[in-house]
Amino acid sequence: MKFQSFIGIDAGRGGGIAIIADDKMSIGVKMPHDFESLLEYLKYLKSTNEKPLVVIEQIRTHFGDHRKNNHVLIENYNEIKSICKFLKLPFIEVMPRTWQKYLKLNLPFESGIDYKTLKLLESYKPTNDVKREIGRIKSSEYAARKRRFKRYAERIFKGSKITMKTADAFLLAEFGRRKYNNDRSFIMERLPEQLQKTI
Repeated sequence: MKFQSFIGIDAGRGGGIAIIADDKMSIGVKMPHDFESLLEYLKYLKSTNEKPLVVIEQIRTHFGDHRKNNHVLIENYNEIKSICKFLKLPFIEVMPRTWQKYLKLNLPFESGIDYKTLKLLESYKPTNDVKREIGRIKSSEYAARKRRFKRYAERIFKGSKITMKTADAFLLAEFGRRKYNNDRSFIMERLPEQLQKTI
């Protein structure tokens, strides 16, 4: 199977979808707001692009994490996979650290405090003041990381409109393209078995 276009999906409601093709054509949109819109857009992308591969950022939550935004994220993530299966759209799932490391985007925190240190602080039942400081650092680092990803996507896709909502999706699609061109087995091994039989 030769893939000729790559669709990156950042599954969060604040994420986006981007499509890139061999001729460097690239388009990004923010995540559709409901299931029907998502289904119609992915159906449209399948019908208008040659042999697409979808690259979905994999979502994992910890047991006992009942935050509402995580519930919505998981719901959207599962809807995306269900739609891909329904449309027989080949897809792979990729952990954030995998694609970020491959694209050399997993740089140290700008604050100088690494992620493991923050997790260690959280495990020691910190005071409310420490919790607030941890939250502030996480928010600051998240914003800095999103800006860095947007700048990197803009360098790759000159002339394309890149936003904070679509930057990750563009980079997921670029990860898929590079992996397919340089390490095809990585892609083929991760395709769902039921879809392998249809492509």
